Order: sequence, then C-alpha cells, then structure tokens
Amino acid sequence: MENWLEARMITLKGFAVKDFLQGYLTSDSARINSSLPSPMALCTLKGRVLANGWALELADGVGLIVHRTLAEDVINFLKPYAMFAKCTFHTVETAVNIEACKDTKRCFLTNWAVANEQESALGEGDISATLSALMAEHGMVFINKTLSQKFLPQMLNLHVTGAVDFDKGCYLGQEIVARAQFRGAVKKQLAQFHWQGSAPVVGNTWQNPKGVKGDVIYVSAQAQEEHVPALGTGLWVIRKTETATD
Repeated sequence: MENWLEARMITLKGFAVKDFLQGYLTSDSARINSSLPSPMALCTLKGRVLANGWALELADGVGLIVHRTLAEDVINFLKPYAMFAKCTFHTVETAVNIEACKDTKRCFLTNWAVANEQESALGEGDISATLSALMAEHGMVFINKTLSQKFLPQMLNLHVTGAVDFDKGCYLGQEIVARAQFRGAVKKQLAQFHWQGSAPVVGNTWQNPKGVKGDVIYVSAQAQEEHVPALGTGLWVIRKTETATD
C-alpha cells in the first residue's frame, strides 16, 4: 500500500446516507458502490466547486475522499444539513491508503485503487506527486483550499470526468450549474500549458509568452541539467476563445 498524503477520507454514517448526499453531491449518489470510487463534487449555492474527489461505499457508511486542506471545510459545510438527516461525520487524520491495481472495476485512476483496508499508520513515503501527474495527464483535477469556491464544475472538466450528472435531482448550486451548461454560458475551460523559467504558482493568474492568461490549477516540473532553465507543464483555466497551449 501507498500513502496519499494529499487526501483525507470523511466517513458519513447514519440512516439513508446516500439519500442525504443526493441533495448535495453533483453526481448521482445511487451510483456510489463499494468497488469503484465514484467521482463527485460539492458546490456552493453560487454553483462554485467547494471540493471534489470520490465517494465510496463502506461497510459502515459512505466515504468522501477530498483534499486534506478541505476536509474540515466539507464537514462544516454539510454538518448543519446532516443534523436533520441524523448523519454523523468521522474523519481520519492520516493519509488515504491506495494500492497498485489491474482491476479496472476498482481503479479510480489508471492502475490505482483505494485500498480495501485503511491502515492508521504506514511507513514513510507519499504517492501524491505521482497521482497528481497522472490526473493532469488525463485532464483531471483534485482541488485544494487555494482553488476552492472559484470555479463552476464545467470549468474544471468535472462534467467530462463523470463528477456531474445533469439528469439527477436538485443539489446545492444545481440551478446555476445546469443553466450555465444548457445555455452555453460557460466561458472558461480547463487546458494544458507549458512553462519555462519560473514555475507558475497554483491559484495565481499566469500569462504565457503569447499573452494568454489563465488561473493555474496544477504545475509540474521536468528534471533538467544544471544551468538549464527550468521547464514543465501544467493545467489552467482559460477563456474558451484563447489558445490553450504554448
């Protein structure tokens, strides 16, 4: 098993947890199962993504995998509503454990699955950089607190990666998300970019040599020889009328 230090799992326990989550997740909670983690997001009333990640059915409830910097925010966001549904929250302060896997019915990323048994303590090591690079390669995002509440789900490609169901019932922010989708009002998109020199900062607005500006979502650097300018790739949110790369 490997440590995914960037992630935390929040467990919701109680009667009809899936029914409760149906009113808050952007994806259909009926799809949550115990084998394949289901992509999902939580939005504010303004339709902005508070957090995204995956939902997984557990023996004693439903686990929500979110970025470690947003675990407390997600609990505080849902807790007032969960009280009426008699749901309780349990969060683990240690990393989410994942494992290499060839079974596509379990993999939330290529060749990676959430471990069936979550250990309270593992040896040192962190697989976060590997997973982030793999997600970026496939146009997927896993937002942290810096990026929270800034983007519609479509701006982060969440409707492409299966985290948004447009034919499910209402959820917080659903009216704005659906209106933007069906009226073609989403003016920004997720795209890859290349950088050289000083690495862009996640959460900041960055401009490439062609004058295209975008909000930086993810940055990776390639190993270079000494005295060679640093370079790498990244994901950013840009206007749809802009050139996405270079």
